[in-house]
Amino acid sequence: MGLHVETTVHVVGRADGARPLAPVDVAASWERATVRISWRHSSSSTEVLRYDIQYRTVGQWVPLTTVPGNSTSYNWTTASRGTTYQFRLFAVAAAVRGHAPQLRSEPSPSVSVQTTGQSQRRARIFAFRGGVAIG
Repeated sequence: MGLHVETTVHVVGRADGARPLAPVDVAASWERATVRISWRHSSSSTEVLRYDIQYRTVGQWVPLTTVPGNSTSYNWTTASRGTTYQFRLFAVAAAVRGHAPQLRSEPSPSVSVQTTGQSQRRARIFAFRGGVAIG
């Protein structure tokens, strides 16, 4: 007397096992005490679930954050001033039949930005009777 159980599993994703392509035109800038990282989606037909952003100053890459797959930029407001950072991104695709639950692209080419000791904020000078105020 045996028990027979049938299960049907539906997997959402591409059947071809294609990895997503890395984002393109990756750029980084420093302005107003914020590092802005921007990119464009690759021309891949693979649906991107998210982008993993990594950074380093020297040595090993460190995870910075993950953003939704429809994002094209990220603002990092806690970067240290006076530091040179490198950034790279990975596109992560949906589950694929017969493969790992998610597929990750090769890393994008890395980009660098140097944070200065001062933000690029412009100082406003106000003249008033008895002196000058800078704000």
